[in-house]
Amino acid sequence: MKLSTHPLAQLAASDPAVETPMDQALILRLRVSLAGLLHSGTPTTEIGIVSTLRPDGSYDVQGYAGPRNGERMDSYARVDLRANRDVVLANSKLSFYLEVTNLLDRKNECCIEGYHVAAGRPAPVLVVEKSYWLPILPSFGVQWEF
Repeated sequence: MKLSTHPLAQLAASDPAVETPMDQALILRLRVSLAGLLHSGTPTTEIGIVSTLRPDGSYDVQGYAGPRNGERMDSYARVDLRANRDVVLANSKLSFYLEVTNLLDRKNECCIEGYHVAAGRPAPVLVVEKSYWLPILPSFGVQWEF
């Protein structure tokens, strides 16, 4: 049967608001997925300083370490998005995809890179230098299966 003589095709031709099975098939060819990841932060060891004022107005600074892995960094959360479309060829298949990692661009703590003591008011303070996991990262590509 020719599509143009099918009753649904004739109805769709007379009313563009009507979705036909062909319209639905075109929509379903694009696959979209959304994934989330949430876990507690990475274990870490507390590092701190104790500053004692000397009679001459300077400070005596002593470092200390808490229990090993006794603390945790902030929790880790991420949402990823992927959309792909497959095109079937005679003897192979092409897959086009777009991915966005960390879609919400959340700043997830990764690592402690170092520490340094900085002048503070009234006493010196310990500054923790942290690094973070990847920010929002879009990528796209083509996969050819044969």
